[in-house]
Amino acid sequence: MSAAAENVEQAYALMDYVFQPEVAGKSIDVHGYNSAVLGADGHTGPAYKKNFAEAYPGDALANLNPWPAEAQWYADVRTEYRNKFVNA
Repeated sequence: MSAAAENVEQAYALMDYVFQPEVAGKSIDVHGYNSAVLGADGHTGPAYKKNFAEAYPGDALANLNPWPAEAQWYADVRTEYRNKFVNA
């Protein structure tokens, strides 16, 4: 949000509104994208629920790894760069 924003309270009110599970679930039905709002999936229509179940059958979600294994050489280089940056 811009430091010069004049409607800060309204912006926060909008954020509070769209992050409600019921509202996020209804939004999913319109735009079709998964939501980061916990519980939003419980407020979607049957078409989304069917598509989501087909895309992630069984324990597929539990098997997703958002952080794949990192090669040791990369970890070393990243740590070296971070240390140089922090100590500069």
